Amino acid sequence: MVISKYRDGGGNLVEAIRFNRTAWNKIRHFTGNQAHSLLIPSCSHEQASFSINIDDNHLVVFEGEWIVKNDLGEIRIYSGSDFLKIYKSINHA
Repeated sequence: MVISKYRDGGGNLVEAIRFNRTAWNKIRHFTGNQAHSLLIPSCSHEQASFSINIDDNHLVVFEGEWIVKNDLGEIRIYSGSDFLKIYKSINHA
């Protein structure tokens, strides 16, 4: 599994994956199986979501949000717009 790498403005390196309903197995692997309770609504116009426990907080992650893991293995969740403001891809084609 290839996970994309990004840097923030301070030069910190992270790995990240954007949640969409086809990336569930990758997300489970990326989060060390901390991601659970995938919900895919029957209507295609509704967002899929999943749950994850981070630092004793139960969070719901929606399609389009980014799951980011730093070099210490800490996981954070960012909206699509916030992620794009903070991180730049360092992957090379």
